[in-house]
Amino acid sequence: MHQRAVISEQRAGSRSAGCADKSLRALCDFANAYGLPRSLRSGAQTARASGRDDTRRGFLVKLAVAVGMAVGALLFIAAPARADYVVLRNGSRLNVSGYEIIGDKFRMHLQGGFADVSVDEIASIEPEEIFEPSLEPLTEKTPYQKLILAAASHYHLDPDLIHSVIAIESNFNPKAVSPKNARGLMQLMPRTAELMGIKDSFDPEQNINGGTRYLSDLLKKYKNNLTLALAAYNAGPDTVDRYGHRVPPYLETMKYVQRIAKTYAKLKADASGPASAQPLPNAGS
Repeated sequence: MHQRAVISEQRAGSRSAGCADKSLRALCDFANAYGLPRSLRSGAQTARASGRDDTRRGFLVKLAVAVGMAVGALLFIAAPARADYVVLRNGSRLNVSGYEIIGDKFRMHLQGGFADVSVDEIASIEPEEIFEPSLEPLTEKTPYQKLILAAASHYHLDPDLIHSVIAIESNFNPKAVSPKNARGLMQLMPRTAELMGIKDSFDPEQNINGGTRYLSDLLKKYKNNLTLALAAYNAGPDTVDRYGHRVPPYLETMKYVQRIAKTYAKLKADASGPASAQPLPNAGS
């Protein structure tokens, strides 16, 4: 009887901390699953074991920020040309193209490089709308025009297609890095870059040459079907093949194909003039 009374009293005393404790447990599970910094994971366990409501609540806020960043990084994958604003506690507001966890730091990818900050320095993350490039037809004023034309000629592709892919993938930022670690102007994964013979994905000439070669190979594989080639460029050829040579039912991939096709069609229409509304040309020859 006495034992039951003690247990009842313990349960009653823990009710006020129950909500925070459950939230901490869920966030701890997420932290472990997604490899958040060790200091946060051990801190979460300490907060749970402390028995103090204020300690639980205080750490819950800190851990929630870190988990929010990790979730944001996962969602960010679905928008290759999207950017976010990271707001620091000192008032700075940074436009980032991606971020990743490096030990106990969050590495933010910025135009021209990256910056490492601790979780404590971050106040919030504000999403930015997906960037839809407003492109002009390929001219000598287009960034990397000569490299685009050279690669297009070598691999027998339409330079406007390469132009479109670069615009959507990186917005012409040669140092762009995605949360998945795709790199450079045409956002090549390290393994793909290796297969294409690229030694430095941040070198514009190597990246454009390798990305164009890869896109050319995909067009050959899918018999010049641009939709499937673009889907494979985004999701991988194994994924396209697994879904029976169809665009995979991934929102990211479907939007990616639509955005490239829309940009490509606009470039062709602008180059040809308003009177020549023609179907999309063949991407390869």
